[in-house]
Amino acid sequence: PIGQFMLSVTLLLATATAVATSHISGRAILVTGANKGQGFALCKRVLAEQDDTHVFLAARDDARGAEAAAALNAPGRVHGVQLDVTSDESVASAAAFVRDCLGPQGRLHGLVSNAGILWGHSLDDLVAVCTTGVQRVVHEFLPLMSPHGGRVVVVSSGLGPLMLGYASEKRRSALMHPDASWATIAAMVDECLAVHRVGGDGEAFAQIGFSGGPFAEAAPDFHTYGLAKMFADAYMLHVARTHPRLLVNSCDPGLVYTDLIGNMPRYQGPDGNVKPIEETGAKTPEEGVEAAMRLLFGGEAEGVDEASGGFFYAMSKDGAQLLHSTIDKMPGK
Repeated sequence: PIGQFMLSVTLLLATATAVATSHISGRAILVTGANKGQGFALCKRVLAEQDDTHVFLAARDDARGAEAAAALNAPGRVHGVQLDVTSDESVASAAAFVRDCLGPQGRLHGLVSNAGILWGHSLDDLVAVCTTGVQRVVHEFLPLMSPHGGRVVVVSSGLGPLMLGYASEKRRSALMHPDASWATIAAMVDECLAVHRVGGDGEAFAQIGFSGGPFAEAAPDFHTYGLAKMFADAYMLHVARTHPRLLVNSCDPGLVYTDLIGNMPRYQGPDGNVKPIEETGAKTPEEGVEAAMRLLFGGEAEGVDEASGGFFYAMSKDGAQLLHSTIDKMPGK
């Protein structure tokens, strides 16, 4: 009986492994924060528009991720992955799962760091998700990327380049310097967190070289959010420089109609709920992921510089062109 039990267990494990690996074909894409909003919309568009793809839909909540994966209605082309960008253990476990699914020769074509938070969070929380969360995910999954032409997309915000533009010349030069490393960036992050934790205001941030311009007083949440995205863009630039065979870039989706804008007062109706989309001027999630789609699959014709990465991308106002610039300015401005 014991022998039969062990044989049954061995067969079960072998079957599970075979199912996991046999489902992976074509170009594999992993998207974080993908159980809703832009992340889910991106997974949906990838599967609908690129027939040769397989999606790893990563979500912090395993049940919600599984539900979202099922909702994509693409049997054999989607794996739900539990992944909390703020946890070393969770990210490492997710990478191990993806590695097993890909098999010895398999690689990721694309990695999209999409998970994010926005209004009403402390700088500590913003950094945990939007800065160190990005670094944690990208660093862990880099070994799984296709070594020639794999694509990494960091979903950022126009506030990132804006805050880098407001930063002192010394800080801006340090973040964009060819020798800037994650240690360089993390040290500046810690300086900002130290100011935040003692209740420092906009002037205190300006004194250490990270002014928020008019946002420092008028919209401090935008200042701190922009700082978190600015540091993530600087890390993206570092990765692009140290992995020149990969195409590593950031992009700004613009204002997108998701629950992230629901906490922002200007987009709330009298009942406290988010206004209808037509009253906000926001894009649909499907429209908001256009830049990411082009960065994952496009070439020169779609506005993607395939010769090198390290750029900040955004769609033109009319949504027709993909524009890019260095990380200290918005494309087209």
